[in-house]
Amino acid sequence: MKNMFAWLLLFFATASASFAQEVKIEDVRRNEFKGVRAIMNKATNEPAGYYTFYVSEKVGGGMVEFVLELFDTQLNRINRTPITITKRSVVSSSVFNGDAFFFAFADMSKKSMAFVTIDTKGNIIKRRDIEADKRHTTEAEVFPDQNKGFFVIRPIKEKKYGYSIEKLDKELNVLWEKKMVPEKGYIGVEAIESAGNRLIVTQIAGPNRLSKKMLGQILCFNNSDGNLIFSHELFDGVATAMPTAFMVDAENNLVSGGMYFEGEKWDNVNSDGIFFLKLSADGKQLAYSKTDWNDGIKKFLKASTTGFALGSQPKIFFEDIVETSYGYRVIGETFRKNIQLMANPMKMFDGHVLGARNSNNSQAMTFEIMDLMLFNFNLEGKLSGMTHIPKPHTKITLLDPYNGYGGLQLSRIVKEFGYFDYSFSVSQPLNGNLIIVSRILEKHPKIGMYSVDDINNKVETKELILDRMPGYVTDARVGALPSTNGKMCIFFYDKKEKTITLYLEDMDLSKTFSRK
Repeated sequence: MKNMFAWLLLFFATASASFAQEVKIEDVRRNEFKGVRAIMNKATNEPAGYYTFYVSEKVGGGMVEFVLELFDTQLNRINRTPITITKRSVVSSSVFNGDAFFFAFADMSKKSMAFVTIDTKGNIIKRRDIEADKRHTTEAEVFPDQNKGFFVIRPIKEKKYGYSIEKLDKELNVLWEKKMVPEKGYIGVEAIESAGNRLIVTQIAGPNRLSKKMLGQILCFNNSDGNLIFSHELFDGVATAMPTAFMVDAENNLVSGGMYFEGEKWDNVNSDGIFFLKLSADGKQLAYSKTDWNDGIKKFLKASTTGFALGSQPKIFFEDIVETSYGYRVIGETFRKNIQLMANPMKMFDGHVLGARNSNNSQAMTFEIMDLMLFNFNLEGKLSGMTHIPKPHTKITLLDPYNGYGGLQLSRIVKEFGYFDYSFSVSQPLNGNLIIVSRILEKHPKIGMYSVDDINNKVETKELILDRMPGYVTDARVGALPSTNGKMCIFFYDKKEKTITLYLEDMDLSKTFSRK
């Protein structure tokens, strides 16, 4: 009898643990779902849980219910937090700073905004509703501060167009504000990064907001008071660099990479190559190198650039910088934007659409996400190796207003919506190889794991079949996130059932790839 009782206890414990490793969220509207994201512990760089947000249902009076769902690393639900917003509101920004969440909602029709902060238990800390007197002031981007604050970037007009930076705490108190307005022309923000006590802003400047050619500059602020520490011109006398990935190391050195463009002004159309830049804590240039397309990169891309296309050559969007003992690894994906030559783009790329389907601006464009690229830079910032990882391409149909956006600005939006395929990277315990995890969006999506052997210049691949996903699910809202204990978290959206499913999958790093 005792044995039977012990067996029952073991059975229920096992069943409970199994149940906790999968969760399904129901009644999720498709258009507002942007994927599931990891809650990262900044101290350990490991996930502490997961969160997702979506619009659930109408609540009457022109309002809808926006929902934030929080889960721990075993997929136990921490909380479900509803927030009532106007039905035409969109999420303009959503970030987590290690201590609290910040959501910015914008309703262009009512010229209003709402800022909401939420703690890690899912409790609303503060809400502020903002009435704007001009349409453009409903725009806002929010970036996390590792010192438990937030930076809010908003365009402003004081004779000329510029921008403001506000640092807020989680109670939405303004700690400091800085206004950047030119005497003539226009200035704006292309990218931003915060680490340690630094706030890094990539500023662009041109004759007006719609200019296709812009000057570039890196500004470094003290994030405790907003004072400028240094500025760095991105024009080197020959070409203009435009960073898309940043890393601030333990000594406050700034490491960045991206594409460069010949000439003093960045035209956001055809890049001429890639660059690597490292600046000291006081802005001195420690390392800088450029690699052009024709002599340095194109030979690695021949396998992935064949086929008929209109438009420019592929570009590279850098997504991650990893510091190593010999230098830096920079991970990116190639992409291109082309005119879409088809009568019915909705039919061919169902579920892969950004923009208003009923807009009069009907010229559809294609944003094609292509192959993975891994660049190795040594401690002097020189390119020491390059790995090309071919994969099936992901094609996104672009409608108004995104069909009119340029390459780098558009790539940031595509990233925000979760369409880039690169997910994360880990180190393989047995041999130290870098494992790159990426989704593969074919008719039935899969997860690809690529083991990169830098010494022998080899890439070994394993594709994970998503057996728990119904066969009819072909939507692009599928992804993988880092987890603990050698696992990863898989999620997918079922547009037929209007559900999100999350479950844990063993990466099995000791068996997935051959040992050295």
